[in-house]
Formats: sequence, structure tokens, C-alpha cells
Amino acid sequence: MVKEIVKDLEDKWKRVIPWTVEPKNKKLKDEVTEIPSTLRARVVLQSETSWYRGLTEIVEDEFKDLKYDTLLDLTTNPDDITLYLLALNNSDFCIGAKELDYQFYEFTLLAEEGATMDEIYNQIKFYLNNMSCGK
Repeated sequence: MVKEIVKDLEDKWKRVIPWTVEPKNKKLKDEVTEIPSTLRARVVLQSETSWYRGLTEIVEDEFKDLKYDTLLDLTTNPDDITLYLLALNNSDFCIGAKELDYQFYEFTLLAEEGATMDEIYNQIKFYLNNMSCGK
């Protein structure tokens, strides 16, 4: 699903830098390792996190050095590392798919329970395409 979303955004001349976190769960970990190299996704490995579920300084600096104006968070069950990255993000506009206890997002789509990443992305795209910025 991520591959199609990245392609859709790149077809619209967007520069996409996908980031994800290697899960602890073995079954989910296998899915993350199957991400094609052509996607140029950055997978934060468990070895790059600390015992308190923080990031190593190298990964933290790598994320802080990225240049982007929008962060699109398609996770529906964020973990500690994802929340940490959201807290570090320096985007002008942050979009999420789930209401959190923290105020990271400028726009939150309250996705239906069990919605797929593709469904969430298409709903966000629909809202963004139909929003009017009054003058």
C-alpha cells in the first residue's frame, strides 16, 4: 500500500521520504523488511532505539535535518518511537489519521476502526482536495 501512496504523491510532483519503525512483533517485522529498496523508505531499526524507547542521536539528527513542509502520518496505532518522531517534526502542516492525547496535528482525519492505509490516504486526499482557503 505504501508503494502506491508514494507513487501517487510523486506523480503529483511531491518529494516523498517515507519513514517507518521496525516493529518488535516478528510477523510485522517480516512485512517491514519486505519494503522494496526502490521505495527509499527509512526504517528505524530496534537497534537504533534505546531502552527507554528513544532514538539514538544519529537517527534523531537525521530526522531533524530533513527538509519538508508536510508530514503525513498514516499510522493508526502509533508506538513510542512514532510519537517521538511526531514530537520532533518541524513541518508547517502535520496530518494524522487518529486523534492522540498530544497535539501534533494541524489536521486529523478520524479514520474508521479497521480502515486500511489506502482508505485513510484517499480520505485525507479527498478532504485536502476539497478544502477551501478563504481569502
